[in-house]
Amino acid sequence: MPRKNRRSREIEKLHFLEKKLLLALLKHGKAEARELAKAENIEINSVMRAISWLSSKSMIKISEKIEKEYELLDEGRKYAELKLPERRALEALANKKEKEAELSEIEEKLGKEEAKIAVIWLLKKGFARIENRKLKLQSYKKETEDEIALSRLSKGKIKLSEADEKTKKGISLLLKRKNIIKESERVLKFIELTDKGKELAKEIEKHGIEDEITEVTHELLLSKSWKNKKFKKYDVFAGVKRKHPAKLHPLSRMIRDIREVFISMGFKEIRSKIIENAFWNFDALFVPQEHPAREMQDTFYLEEPSSFVDFDEVSLKKVKHAHESGKEYASKGWGYSFSEELAEKALLRTHTTA
Repeated sequence: MPRKNRRSREIEKLHFLEKKLLLALLKHGKAEARELAKAENIEINSVMRAISWLSSKSMIKISEKIEKEYELLDEGRKYAELKLPERRALEALANKKEKEAELSEIEEKLGKEEAKIAVIWLLKKGFARIENRKLKLQSYKKETEDEIALSRLSKGKIKLSEADEKTKKGISLLLKRKNIIKESERVLKFIELTDKGKELAKEIEKHGIEDEITEVTHELLLSKSWKNKKFKKYDVFAGVKRKHPAKLHPLSRMIRDIREVFISMGFKEIRSKIIENAFWNFDALFVPQEHPAREMQDTFYLEEPSSFVDFDEVSLKKVKHAHESGKEYASKGWGYSFSEELAEKALLRTHTTA
C-alpha cells in the first residue's frame, strides 16, 4: 500500500485532540503537559487523555520528573513579617554597648519559647556564645541563607528547580524547623514526538485539521447540520481499559476462601440437598444437642416438614453412643441422654460452601 495512503488512514483514526496535540508538539518540541495545555489553551484533562491515546499508538514518548515545591506555613509567614527569632535577638545584642545580654533579657524581649529558639540558632550559626548565663555576641552577618529563602517565599511558592544555591541552602535550613515551610511534590509529565508522531504531525500541518463530528446528538439530527460535515472514523481495534462490571459478594468471596483452605487440608467437597435433618447437620458432626449454634437465632428450622428420617439404625446407634459415652471412640462423649426427636428436626443446611 502506498506510504501516503497509510498516513492518511492513520490520521483519519486520530481524535481531534490527538491531532491538536501532535501539532503543538511539532511547534514546541519536548514539553511538560501542564505547560503545553496552558500554551495551547486546552484543558489539562483533555491533554492527559490525548497523551494516553497517542502513547498507546507509539506517536509520543513520555518521561516523568518529580518536582519539589515550597510554601510558607503560618509560623513562616509570621517570621517573614517579624524576622526570625535569632535575627531579633542578634540585633538586640548588636545594639548593646557591651554586646551581651542576660538570657532573662532575651526571654523578656521575645517570650520564653521564641527566646529558646533564638538561642539555639544563634549558637548553631556561630553568632553568639553563652558565658555565665549571658549571651555574648561573637559575629554578625547582615543576612543568612534561611532569611533569603524566607524573604523569597513570602512572595509566593518556590520550585526547587528554579531556586539559586543560596535559596536552596536556606530552604534546607528552614525544613529543619517546625511549622515554617511546607514541602510538596508533583509529578511532571514531559512528552515529545517519536519519529512516527513527527511524520504524522507534518502531514497534519500540511493539510490542516478538519472539523469532525465525534458524537451524534438530538440537536444535530434536528438541525440536519451533519449533512455537510465529516464524521470521525473509529478504530474498533484500539486497546481499551478492561472493565469489571460485577464483583463477587463479600460473603461469596469469604466462602470461596474457606473452601480453598479446607480442600488444601485434604477435605473433599460434596454435593447434598439444601434441606437436611439435625442428625446429619449436627449430630453426625459431634455437635452437642444443647449447643447454642442449634438455637433458633442461628439455625433455620422448617415448619413443613418439621422432621424427617433418612438415617439408618446402625448410623443412629453409633452417633448416639458417641454423644452419650464415647467409649467405642476413645472419648468421654458429652454425657447426656441423646434425643432422637431432636435428631429428626428438619432445617436448612448450615455447614456449606455452596
